Formats: sequence, C-alpha cells, structure tokens
Amino acid sequence: LGQVLTAIRMDVTWLDMKFSKQNIELQTKTQAMNTLLDRAGRSVRNIVSNLRPMALDVGLVSALDWLCKDFSQRTSGAYVLDAKDDCAALDEQSVVALFRIAQELLTNATRHSGASEVSVVLHSDNDELCLSVSDNGAGFDYVEHGAYTSFGLLGIRERVLALGGTVEFVTAPQQGTHVNVAVPVKGE
Repeated sequence: LGQVLTAIRMDVTWLDMKFSKQNIELQTKTQAMNTLLDRAGRSVRNIVSNLRPMALDVGLVSALDWLCKDFSQRTSGAYVLDAKDDCAALDEQSVVALFRIAQELLTNATRHSGASEVSVVLHSDNDELCLSVSDNGAGFDYVEHGAYTSFGLLGIRERVLALGGTVEFVTAPQQGTHVNVAVPVKGE
C-alpha cells in the first residue's frame, strides 16, 4: 500500500510540474490530492504500528501491567493484576490477540461500565493460557445487548476462535462483567 501511494504521489507531482502552471484549477486539485495522500500515508503508518503494539516489546505481562495502570489513571480506579511470565511458549499471534482482548475489555470497563475496579488474571492451565478480565461495573444483558451487536465483543470472539480457543462472557445488569479466554499453547 505504501508503494502504491508513493507511485500515485509521483504521478500527481508529475502532473503538477507539467501542467499546473498553465491551469490554476489543476494546481488546486493536485495540492488537494497531495493532502489526501499525506493523510493516507499517516493512516498506513498508524495501521502498521497498531498491528503489533510496541508495549509488547517488553512482554505480555508488562504490557498487561501497562494497560491496567492506564485504566487506573483514566478512572482513578483500582486494579489487580495476577500474571506470571508463563507465556514464553505462546506464539506471536496469540500474544497480540490476548493483548488486544485485554485492551478491549479494559476500554469497555472505562467507557461503558463505570467500573471502579478491574481484575486481570493470566495463568497456564494444562495446554492452554487463560486470560480472565473482570470488572465491578454496570454489566449488561449479554444476549440482548452484547452477543451480536457489540463490535468489540464480536472482535474478541473472532480473535479467540481464530486461535482455536474458547471465550465465555458472564455479565448481567448491575453485576459487572467477567470474561474468560483460553487459547491453546502450541508446541514446537
């Protein structure tokens, strides 16, 4: 995509250099096109940087700690993180997916539930790595408002299924939300 945008930019620049001096309308249009190309280039860079968050460079446990601290700073809420560095056997795709799942759930706890407390637990169980995220927020009727209407929850379900794992949502109005995710640890 970056190469295509560069090629288009070169063509727009050529048009601008070759014809815009004689045609002010064309000059205005090529400047507008270059502005759009700049925006597209920034979007591509943002997408690429979001594919694998830099927070994961220090490991999943440290990245989860960063997410929890961010929740606490944004909400003045408390958090409990119970995670041991036992995800060395987890492939990169699973690590990124678990991070994104935790990020989505903590974002939901911040934006929607009014939670004042979250708990994040990461542990091994046989051949699976399990992530549990709980909050004491408003909760919701999962069947009516979340199972098929929330892009965030659908995204979580899709990420987990793509890894061959399982996900369980436990929530009810005024009962908080608890999400359990288990993904297989793939052997060598």
